[in-house]
Amino acid sequence: MTPDLVRYHASGGMLAALTLFDINEDTLYWLRTRQELALGYMRSIRAQLDKLGRKVELGGIPRTATFSSLTGQNYQHMTLLFDYIFPKHYFWHRGFDGMYGTVARWVRKLAEWNHSLTERDCFSVIKSLFGLQLPNVQSLMDMELGFSEEFFEKIVFNETRRALDAIDDYNKVIAWVSTGRSPYAGDAMTARDLHGILTASRKAGLQRFLFHPDPDLGASEWRVISGFCGNVWEQSRNGYWPPDSKKPDEFNR
Repeated sequence: MTPDLVRYHASGGMLAALTLFDINEDTLYWLRTRQELALGYMRSIRAQLDKLGRKVELGGIPRTATFSSLTGQNYQHMTLLFDYIFPKHYFWHRGFDGMYGTVARWVRKLAEWNHSLTERDCFSVIKSLFGLQLPNVQSLMDMELGFSEEFFEKIVFNETRRALDAIDDYNKVIAWVSTGRSPYAGDAMTARDLHGILTASRKAGLQRFLFHPDPDLGASEWRVISGFCGNVWEQSRNGYWPPDSKKPDEFNR
């Protein structure tokens, strides 16, 4: 890619993107085959489980909606095969599977392959490829500064809404929430970030989530989560204390 190609085609919608990425019949075949292979594998698991003498509920855990097309995980087709869909609400930086980290790797790789592109050009390519524009992010350095309120209000809300609209059965949708530590090797997200994810998801219509800790809950995480579940945890020296935080002693009250 060259700057003139990116700046001409990247903002031109689907047809311009086909030209920018030089997408031809072979590329479309590869994308379609990748999806069919993934769905074929899912169908085979469903078929085997259905041969058992009792009902076995099956859950699928796809990448967030933005990345699902490239990874061959079509929510609308998956909902016919699975009893539950667990969209990965993974947004951390670095590591793997997180949205910030994934975008940053794409930007770095595009710059490595195309030395004439600026970081801004690379972010334009990402927007053309995924339809994703991270609020207040114009450079890799911006990504080091954490998540803005707009990120949760726009990106997390939209990712949740897309999943719910695709599956059209809220009882099947359980967001798989994590904040980026083990086993993903990502930058740890704060309690504020966790609160932002859950708040935006609830506003979008999500009714249930599953939290994947690292491997245990910290005090701030548990206070945020318990608050969303109707009975906020009040810390006490002599009461329950989340296992990933040191219980107060006489020196730490």
